[in-house]
Amino acid sequence: MSEFPSYSYVPGHQPHPTRHPDGHSVDEIEPPPVALNPERWQDCSEYLHGIRLFDAGYYWESHEAWEGVWKASPRTGAEEHLLRGLAQLAAGVLKVRQGKARTTHVFVEKCTARFERVRELGGTPFAGLDLEKLLEQISELDAQADTMPFDPSLPVEILMRPLPVVPRVAS
Repeated sequence: MSEFPSYSYVPGHQPHPTRHPDGHSVDEIEPPPVALNPERWQDCSEYLHGIRLFDAGYYWESHEAWEGVWKASPRTGAEEHLLRGLAQLAAGVLKVRQGKARTTHVFVEKCTARFERVRELGGTPFAGLDLEKLLEQISELDAQADTMPFDPSLPVEILMRPLPVVPRVAS
């Protein structure tokens, strides 16, 4: 099986990944969610998979991956804000693919507030993400969302630069 599905799901344009018989993940068994430990973020495979999916243009799929980690993680503190912010960011970029840039701006506001809260609570980088660079990228997305070309019929469309993951440090 490939690391990436055959298409990046855009509601209303492709079969739902798990509910439609032709969905790209209809027969897949979801791994049990694992909580994110920000100090050992490299060990959380679903968190990392969400980053890879996002960077490759699979925004709905990355949202789903991060939501699973969020459900398994503490619902307080910087971890909650980070995971909910990432899911909101993915939803916002997905709205560009749907041609709904106005909704993108709403998600940008929400995830920006969450990432600023993560920075206050946990510093930067946090869980491997450079929050300063991430906030810059989100600001760019917000400024360009209304004029970004999109084609929801494409199997995959990358609309944002890769997430700013800090280099791994050997221990």
